[in-house]
Amino acid sequence: ETCTPDSTTIRSQLAEFLPEYMVPTAIVTLAAIPVTANGKLDRRALPAPEFALSSARDPRNAIESTLCTAFAEVLGVDSVGIDDSFFALGGDSISAIQLVSLVRKAGLQMSVADVFQHQSVLQLAAIVTPLRESAYAEVHAATGSFPAPPVMHWLLDQHGPLDAFHQSMALPVPPLSRDELVTAVQALLDCHHALRMRLLDQRQLHIGETDSVSADVLVMHVSLQGLTLSLREACMREHAMAARDRLNLREGRLLQVVYFDGGEQPLLLLLIHHLAVDGVSWRILVSDLQAACAALAAGQPIELEPPTTSFRHWALQLQDAAMARRAELPMWESMFGGDEPPLGRRPFDPACDTFATLRSLSMKLDPQTTQCLLTVAPQRIRGQLNDVLLSAFAVALIEWRRRYGLGDSEGVRFDLEGHGREAIVEGADLSRTVGWFTSLFPLQLDLSELDPTAAMHDDDVIERVLKQVKEQLRQLPDHGIGFGLLRYLDPVGRAALASHPPRQIGFNYLGRFTGSVAAGRDGGHFGGGADDAQALAHVLDLSALVEDGADGPQLCANWMWAGKLLEESTVSALADAWFAALRRIADYAAASDSAALTPSDVSMVSLDQNDIEFLESLYAEPEN
Repeated sequence: ETCTPDSTTIRSQLAEFLPEYMVPTAIVTLAAIPVTANGKLDRRALPAPEFALSSARDPRNAIESTLCTAFAEVLGVDSVGIDDSFFALGGDSISAIQLVSLVRKAGLQMSVADVFQHQSVLQLAAIVTPLRESAYAEVHAATGSFPAPPVMHWLLDQHGPLDAFHQSMALPVPPLSRDELVTAVQALLDCHHALRMRLLDQRQLHIGETDSVSADVLVMHVSLQGLTLSLREACMREHAMAARDRLNLREGRLLQVVYFDGGEQPLLLLLIHHLAVDGVSWRILVSDLQAACAALAAGQPIELEPPTTSFRHWALQLQDAAMARRAELPMWESMFGGDEPPLGRRPFDPACDTFATLRSLSMKLDPQTTQCLLTVAPQRIRGQLNDVLLSAFAVALIEWRRRYGLGDSEGVRFDLEGHGREAIVEGADLSRTVGWFTSLFPLQLDLSELDPTAAMHDDDVIERVLKQVKEQLRQLPDHGIGFGLLRYLDPVGRAALASHPPRQIGFNYLGRFTGSVAAGRDGGHFGGGADDAQALAHVLDLSALVEDGADGPQLCANWMWAGKLLEESTVSALADAWFAALRRIADYAAASDSAALTPSDVSMVSLDQNDIEFLESLYAEPEN
């Protein structure tokens, strides 16, 4: 009697001894090994593994059910089975933070690192524990003064007025009275300390006590009743600009709320100074605002879960964390090697290349390609979505520079943003903490041995690009957070890094937005801006996110550039080239089911890329 092995059991047992990247994504059962006439493995006769987006096995207990529901909500899918991988379904490091927060609300405790190590519902269910009080008590109170974290130092170094530098979210909401809205906003202020922050002298910040900021003075009610569409839009723009101008760092006005009613559906505009918010924070705030409105509608008190770790406590630990990273200095100094020819007609000038000169272009990638980039492509290279996005960006940049005579056809230099919530402070849990945690660091990718033009039609070349970019990103400890710590908080690091000029190009992936948080969905809109006199951060910036719409996920790209330095046609050519490279990667990934291994995938043995490819060639069927 024969028995069919349980692939889930096999994968679970392998996961006990192997790192996650060595655990097979799929296991195929064979009655016999197919061989060629000369007795070698007949690779062409092997059946293709099936990578289903959702496994068939339903949850078997309450914990698995909770995790399946959380997976589905965070990733915007209809259902999830217990064998499904969070990252194979389109998850990333930012949505992993959101998953941890959502699971906490359900009374279970796990970390972002747990999600990376135990990627399926089945694996996570075996290690999550009931939520309990943290064994690591905060040393510092949530309120009081503290020194600016690295990204805030970066902002304070920028040229021009900074009070209006903000992010915004426009959300459709149910009808609310002004008193109800004030009550909901006050609940946000009381729960999330960073919203009560103000700037002091000497680059110090201060977070006030719970009653230090009143929502009553932050909320504006505007009626659009009887206005035509064009007049409604003009009225909303006017009030949005007025709200932006009311932001004030010194006086602690970091939040403004404008409620528009009288249209098809009430719309709530939230403007928050960037000092107090980032992409992860928006997910927390929107979810809490929805919960507050639902409680009010039901006539119940508003009860928001407080953050486990306060922003101030985290910030006060960073000085020690910075000194511990001095060994990284040679790596960061190497990121500034070589000359970088100017992108525009002249070198960037912060005095005249300001937000008043900002030009922008927005584009969306089709859902089918986006879905492949979220799921199949990362599996193909045993990597993450950022590996895919940056590989395409590198190919597009090299070819674009060559096409427009901008030099530097081999090195790829830009500033890269990360979410910054890495596990660098002992015991810290930032999954519910609102604030600006972003890490900003220089990245120089070396693709000197590759031809980007060939990558657009040669599978071997595009695979090599993906491998090289993935491996170079893996060399960054803790996703690059050490650069800002050294550059701004450590005297040795500051002396070594402060003299280097900023990159001309910036890249930021904001993550995946689902539900009412998604930009452009159901009237929601994610945006931002600054005072016209504030200097731009770069000559050219690419900000991308994935939004879940009715037709599926779509990658949205927002290109911004200094209008006095670059023409729109030039930027448009780069935008088209990036999307073309992404489509090329999607086609490559969909055409094969084999994994493109790199040294970081076999870290327990000492093999370089040539060794890996030599071993792979030994098992490849020779061409006839």
